Amino acid sequence: MRLRQIGKEREKPKASNEYNQRTLRLIGFVQTEDGELVKKEVTTSQEILEEEEVEEEAEEGDPDKVEPVIEDSSDGDVLNNQYGAEDDVWIGKTLYRMPYVNNNTYLELAKQDYNNCQASHLMEWDSIQKWYSERNLEDLGLSRRTLLFAYFLAAASIFESERSNERIAWVKTAALIEAITSHFQEKESRRAFLFEFRNHSSNRRNYINGRTSNANQTVQELVRTLLETLNHLSLEAIISNGQDISHHLRQAWEKWMLKWQSEGDRHQGKAELLAHIINLTACSSVPKELLSHPQYKRLSDLLNRVYYKLCSHQRHKVHDNGNHTSHANSITSPEIESGMQELVKLVLHNSSDDIDSDIKQTFLALAKSFYYAAYCDHGTINLHIAKVLFERVV
Repeated sequence: MRLRQIGKEREKPKASNEYNQRTLRLIGFVQTEDGELVKKEVTTSQEILEEEEVEEEAEEGDPDKVEPVIEDSSDGDVLNNQYGAEDDVWIGKTLYRMPYVNNNTYLELAKQDYNNCQASHLMEWDSIQKWYSERNLEDLGLSRRTLLFAYFLAAASIFESERSNERIAWVKTAALIEAITSHFQEKESRRAFLFEFRNHSSNRRNYINGRTSNANQTVQELVRTLLETLNHLSLEAIISNGQDISHHLRQAWEKWMLKWQSEGDRHQGKAELLAHIINLTACSSVPKELLSHPQYKRLSDLLNRVYYKLCSHQRHKVHDNGNHTSHANSITSPEIESGMQELVKLVLHNSSDDIDSDIKQTFLALAKSFYYAAYCDHGTINLHIAKVLFERVV
């Protein structure tokens, strides 16, 4: 049995604003009335909850007059995994409207909504597997498990049904980066791939239709697959947003290839490339103005730095320990934490010359997915994939 105090109804702030304020406090910032973010000592979740409880009691008046709520829960606290619906027994104040919070209709609607969303994701996953098989990407170094993990990250981060193009852009970009970097590891082969891409990107229609070049067959196949993918993403953007992003897509890929060709490091610039492709696919504004915006450039640089530090830290951890671990202190470092804090601050802070909030959220979603991939061991990730993508809620 658990006791809970229920206060009178009152106007509450928007959930998104509450979430943003809590997030800022957890990373060591507070937002003033004029919107400025001020650095403060990091507040723990427990301290935040305790302060909110005190504030609620003060608003409700004398806590001795607040009636308790008794929940029939012999199995303990299961609020994270179950919604009690109308079976919960609550004794509250007269003004408290229990049916608005707990009822079977909401529970069934939530289950149906989740299952419908999951079904649409599985249809996408089927189409991605078909693309993977038809392009022979397994023979080019891309495993099906890597492809599934990329899709899981995309679907868990951008889950809305109407944002299918963004998920497809995320997955196919990540998959092609993996295939290209796995197969072309020598400097000469990297140079040959970049040359082939540059040589045919301006005449991609002829190249996609099968005109041959002097490059070897593997180079031709991967360049053709990449150009087909960019052509498809560009066409979808024209249909959805009326924007021709083909030039910007090729430019983003070429920028990444130049770094990869000269240094041979697959991680250098990968985060920025993913962000560019996803945002270009979703963008309804002029792409040139977006990509040249100072705040967009700052977010790109910061995301690149966080991702590269996570990859570097992971490599050192594996070298030192010989295996992966899920303990938080094994992947964290002051540089990583500082970068994540700065990124959250940039995303949540609003200013007069801001870029679109959805664009900023893409950077945060990518950063969280990178952190998750570095934090969790393979067993935990496999469990999450099975539960989120393949287990229906009944």
